Amino acid sequence: MKKSLLFFSLLLMAGWLSAQITVTNATFPATGDTLRTATDFAPSGIEITAAGGPFNWDFTGLSVGIQSETVFLDASEGSAFDQLPNATHVVIDDLTGGEAYFRVTADKVDLLGANGNDPTGFGVNALFKFSPPLNQRRAPMAFPSNSLTEASVKLTLAWTDLPQALQDAIPIQLADSIRLNVQLDQNDFVDAYGTLAIPGGSYEVLRQKHTQLTETLVEVLVFGFWIDATNQIPPPFNEFLKDTTITYDYYSATEKEVIASVTVDADDNPMSVTFKDNGMLTADEEVVGEQPTAGLMPNPVHDWANFKFQHFPNGEYSMDIFDLNGKHVFNKICLINNDQNLSFNLSRLPAANYFFLLKNKKGEIISSGKLIKK
Repeated sequence: MKKSLLFFSLLLMAGWLSAQITVTNATFPATGDTLRTATDFAPSGIEITAAGGPFNWDFTGLSVGIQSETVFLDASEGSAFDQLPNATHVVIDDLTGGEAYFRVTADKVDLLGANGNDPTGFGVNALFKFSPPLNQRRAPMAFPSNSLTEASVKLTLAWTDLPQALQDAIPIQLADSIRLNVQLDQNDFVDAYGTLAIPGGSYEVLRQKHTQLTETLVEVLVFGFWIDATNQIPPPFNEFLKDTTITYDYYSATEKEVIASVTVDADDNPMSVTFKDNGMLTADEEVVGEQPTAGLMPNPVHDWANFKFQHFPNGEYSMDIFDLNGKHVFNKICLINNDQNLSFNLSRLPAANYFFLLKNKKGEIISSGKLIKK
């Protein structure tokens, strides 16, 4: 009898394991690849299930707040390649000019550094090198599995290299230089598997829970001595000193884009979803004719964001701004009637890249786009 039970258990385990996929390096980016994604900043009906599987996840109700293309170029095309010679690929942001340098090998995709893309949130425009590199993908990926990554960024800057708003905010005004020490700790746990449906497609996927802890120490050089000024950084800049970001990433064995990446809050409530753009939906800002449009000029902005609204029905609208982690950082209720110009005071926000959403009273997204704060 015991032998029969053992044989039955082995059969069940074999069936359970065979129901899962293995994600290989065939899904790693290659030179010339263009990855297309869309982001829904107000997702509904998204369930974060418990670990395990198989599950049937239905994300077909997602809508487009903004659409993006990520192009992987040969690393030699980047302006900082001579300082990151081990990089194989670079991704360049067409709007900001920021560069991200990657090294793709047979088993890993690592982020080596960023030029102009500030991981501190302080709006510093400099070259950041991760030591050791910060892992982005690994292969093979199977359920269940776990991976821990530690990386750090150390950067010394002249006081005058800081954004003026940050210089004015830090109470130590006699500093000559500032030193940033950023520690990043990642935990990537492949905790579930199943089938995920998004607009335009259904995929067999593995789900990876990605938890990143970021802590920044700030020191200032005063009369030749480094002084720990971390506790003296005032709001809103101190919000970036310690941060925890959690995403649930769904990967297939056939597609190079992440099928869906759900950013959640501390209670696992979805805040935004970036998903593979199958061309089934169109972002609201791309409509033409007499549809409502919102133009942001200039962009980058400084203390004030100036919008030109056209063809808007008279009514109440909500302007919301999110950081790149999906955190809600600004809200303003405004009245718009047909063609109108409005300005929003963003002086309290640190220099960084953001997304804006304009919604009507029904919560429908009327317009969206990227906003760069200098």
